[in-house]
Amino acid sequence: KAILAAFLSISIAAIPVLYMLEFRKIPTLGEAATDFENLPEFVVLAEARKAETEDPPLFSSSEAEAAQKKYFPDLGPITIDRSPAKAKEQVIKVLREMKFSLASTTGDDHRVEATQTSFWFGFKDDVVVIITGLPGGGSRVDMRSASRVGKLDGGANAKRVAAILAAIQNAQ
Repeated sequence: KAILAAFLSISIAAIPVLYMLEFRKIPTLGEAATDFENLPEFVVLAEARKAETEDPPLFSSSEAEAAQKKYFPDLGPITIDRSPAKAKEQVIKVLREMKFSLASTTGDDHRVEATQTSFWFGFKDDVVVIITGLPGGGSRVDMRSASRVGKLDGGANAKRVAAILAAIQNAQ
């Protein structure tokens, strides 16, 4: 019983240690976006973010952009061969499959806002996806993921953006 108890204790204690080791490899960004010049803004989640988000942010947008370009250089908008309405349906499907709580899916605008809550610590991270129709057909998908609370993300927001965009592309 003592060996089992020691194994369980070490296993549980190892989880935060592994998180901290991961956080040291990648800088804390606090947010990630496909386009920092036209940063997708939160609308529906703005009040919730205002009430819970720590101020001031850890990095300015320019500092986050520079760190993101260094550690996640391939993170950028994607284009897909779907109308904005069909692209929005696909985004909603992907976010539901990834267990996001959808905050905004209705309306004629091509915007989706959602929240994901981490299992271990219960941190809330918000995403906003903006879909823009392209002149020749198809759509451009831009996205932003931002933490509400906490100064450490270990690149989680950038990884989240990359995973969501990959899922959208693979669903075509």
